[in-house]
Amino acid sequence: MATKDIRELAHQILDELEEEELSEAIKVIRYIRNQNVEAQETGDKGFPIETPTDKELKAIKQARREFANGESYSHEDVFEEEDYV
Repeated sequence: MATKDIRELAHQILDELEEEELSEAIKVIRYIRNQNVEAQETGDKGFPIETPTDKELKAIKQARREFANGESYSHEDVFEEEDYV
């Protein structure tokens, strides 16, 4: 969908809102805008920035080796659950 079409749709949706819904919609839009501005200023790609611990790095490396060797595990194997959705 083209940017112009998206903007027209957003305007249409705003026009359809009840008076009491408008202030909440504006809060959400401002929040999204502010998040985008902050991300652009900091170079954030939308993912939380955390440094993994040594234990986590070791687990990641082990999982990558296992995957490269064709090993896989079911949800039940990992979480020891038999009844899951």
